[in-house]
Amino acid sequence: MSKIKNKCVFITALFMAVIFLYKFFVEDAIMSYKNNAISSDDPKAVEKLTEKLNKCEKEQEFMKKVNAYYKKNGTVKGCEGVSDELAAKLDKRVQEAYSWEQQPFPPYRLTNNNAEIRR
Repeated sequence: MSKIKNKCVFITALFMAVIFLYKFFVEDAIMSYKNNAISSDDPKAVEKLTEKLNKCEKEQEFMKKVNAYYKKNGTVKGCEGVSDELAAKLDKRVQEAYSWEQQPFPPYRLTNNNAEIRR
């Protein structure tokens, strides 16, 4: 009886060790893969940062343009560079939003994006 009990304890300990190793190594590797941070020792860091800056600047201009168009016309439909599908989605978002969010892109998104540009 004690041999069976010892085997069960050993198998349980082995199983727990496998789970620990999985959590320690595999989940850590997955999290580092999902990490979008640009490392300073990356040889392409300057290119990646320039690309990120250009993307943020384009997004900022787009959001400002769409908000200005919405303020003038009361709808996003017909705004240059906005598909009909996206226009409908943005108009619906404004209609369903809180009363103080009366524009397609809320001010905090513009502020956060502008802060990202300045970093």
